[in-house]
Amino acid sequence: MAGRDPARAVLSAAHLAGSLQAKAQDSAGASQWIGLARAVYRGIEAPAPALGLQLLLDETRVLQSRGEFAAAAPKATEAVAIATELAGERPDYLLLRALSNLGNNHIYLGEWPAARAAYERLLPQAEALLGPTHPRLGLLLGNAGAIYQAQGDHPRTIAISRRALDIALANFGEDHWESMVALHNLGERLDQAGEDAEALALYRRALAAGIAAVGADHPQLAAMHAAIGELLLSGGDGAAAADSAETALRLLAAEDSDAALRVRAWLTLAAVRSGAARADALAQARAALPAVAEPDVRVALAARLAPGAGSP
Repeated sequence: MAGRDPARAVLSAAHLAGSLQAKAQDSAGASQWIGLARAVYRGIEAPAPALGLQLLLDETRVLQSRGEFAAAAPKATEAVAIATELAGERPDYLLLRALSNLGNNHIYLGEWPAARAAYERLLPQAEALLGPTHPRLGLLLGNAGAIYQAQGDHPRTIAISRRALDIALANFGEDHWESMVALHNLGERLDQAGEDAEALALYRRALAAGIAAVGADHPQLAAMHAAIGELLLSGGDGAAAADSAETALRLLAAEDSDAALRVRAWLTLAAVRSGAARADALAQARAALPAVAEPDVRVALAARLAPGAGSP
């Protein structure tokens, strides 16, 4: 375009390229382009603050994609402060993005009170901007449910997870991946609250939805099989529990599969086996334990494996 400032043209191109690379999960390429855009932005006279905020959010996203959540934290906090200043009290998409980014960063770091504060500010913004049945709102509600669950707030997490499921079913129907996730999430919340019968029914619905969506051999269906096995075991159906655990382990055959699920499935098998078969199942569970990424989950599973812990 004739007369356009070359620096602004470079800035726009670099920002677009960085955003596309970030969406493609090319963190190295995204970092280079976003770094160029930030350098050009700083050299422009009277740059648009909203563009600077977008660059900051993109930079934070790249750090998060690398697992560098501690490094991303101050940038995510700064982005919320800038977005708040720009938006004031009115709902705003950049503020929505900034709050979501900050809340998720707190989740990844296990900072549950801070994550809850961010999401309790975020959810009214999201509903005002997106409407009460938007799929994105359902995903955010699912994240909020995980926060409340981590804090032991079972009534709140169950209520919010029911609403997330209603939104998923309204948008996608039962036999869809997003509905599978929402069904599993609600089942897990009820499971944690001791509501075994409803939890088992929801896990089975989630499994059926997953099979309809992606087929019976998808590795992520192992979570449903493992959970179903545990509830069947607690209900006294050892044979069916073993079948579910064995199916979970078959789906988790890859070396980089979810270690926590492998430990749980082996513990279920250990509970229904005896003698050498039981000893082997416990050995397999102990071997998988160090690979469990989440420290709190690893500690809880280690307690179940400790000598004198009783039947796993």
